[in-house]
Amino acid sequence: MPKTHKLLTGLNDQQKKAVTYDEGPLLVLAGAGSGKTKVLTERVAYFIAEKKLRAENALLLTFTNKAAGEMKERVTKLTGFAPPFSGTFHSFCAKLLRIDGRAIGIPPGFLIYDEADQKDLVKQILAELNLPPDSYSPGAILHDISEAKNQMLSPAQYAELIQGDWGEAVFKVYGFYEKHLKEIGALDFDDLLIKTVILLNIPQILKKWQRVLTHIFVDEWQDTNKIQYTLTKLLVGDRKNITAVGDASQSIYSWRGADFRNINYLVRDFPNIKIINLEQNYRSTQNILNAANFVISKNTTHPILKLWTQKGEGPKIKLYAARNGFDEASFVVDKTSRLNSYKNYAFADIAVLYRTNAQSRVLEEALLHAGIPYVLVGGVRFYDRKEIKDVISYIRHLINPKDSVSKKRIEKIGIRRFEKLEEFRKDKRFGFGDADC
Repeated sequence: MPKTHKLLTGLNDQQKKAVTYDEGPLLVLAGAGSGKTKVLTERVAYFIAEKKLRAENALLLTFTNKAAGEMKERVTKLTGFAPPFSGTFHSFCAKLLRIDGRAIGIPPGFLIYDEADQKDLVKQILAELNLPPDSYSPGAILHDISEAKNQMLSPAQYAELIQGDWGEAVFKVYGFYEKHLKEIGALDFDDLLIKTVILLNIPQILKKWQRVLTHIFVDEWQDTNKIQYTLTKLLVGDRKNITAVGDASQSIYSWRGADFRNINYLVRDFPNIKIINLEQNYRSTQNILNAANFVISKNTTHPILKLWTQKGEGPKIKLYAARNGFDEASFVVDKTSRLNSYKNYAFADIAVLYRTNAQSRVLEEALLHAGIPYVLVGGVRFYDRKEIKDVISYIRHLINPKDSVSKKRIEKIGIRRFEKLEEFRKDKRFGFGDADC
């Protein structure tokens, strides 16, 4: 078991305060590059090593599988124990529902519909209702369905609020959408959260999980939405052992329901909460931080952290006001060429950031024309690739022949590919009883 001094090695004073603060509600307001994830994982490790918290009684929640994996790995490395309840909100909720979901009519082998599955289903429903997808965008309809779900509104409750042809169309699609999911035993990502909240409103089940998960640790608190806040508050209960790490200035997911005001709500709902600020930045120079501080200081909706660093002032920030996208691309190409030719920077040392994917086309054309090699980061995600979706749909249909969305997808892959999948399955003697799709 590691000693306290080993756990605290390399931490600044504010980080140490956050790691070693005693039980009870704690809010760590952590600026960009301030080592917040390290602080959170070390706090979990500190409680396991020094406060004798059992790893299985700790719940670590974050927003990406990668971050969750890194946090779990760090805690395991520091303590020798791997917290079994460590992951994203959605993966945690899926685990709870597979264990106790029968109490609200959810079978443990339920399917999970991702965004592509949802769109396919909505397209199918639009066709059945004779609603043209050009007039009724599947993505926009799904957005409204998600909004309704996050407000805990059933199709019937949503019907009382609708206006106009659009609202009527969403209401109809929403009803068929929910009916289809129920028939095949599937949940979408919103359902994972909502159904877990419904499950935890059963007193004996809530008490069970409050006894198991005595300490809650949440990263990126500014990215939580209304349902996630409700879920966390239910689990915390009277013990009030919650550690939330976040920064309202880094909230970028409001478009999917994230509400940075959950930071304020946490302070409101836990009056005795301890607040610790992490303002020392380890990533940037002071000139960059000064510019960031100046811009964000104009925001009056939340507490503002004043970031500082020991890395020195660094070079000044240069601003080029381009006339249009083509001028901007020309500037990027010229600057990149100069850095490569005269400053001996490799092309791999240079990054170009843009706000929307639509801006990449002009930049790519300019780079290609200049003969500058580049890699486009953030292309199609692995599980969104056509071939991967095809295979997953094939497996899903084997598990659940009622899954019409998967059936329609595999009907489009062609007889030769289908036969190859069948041959591969029979050759490997796959069994799908434990598949988790």
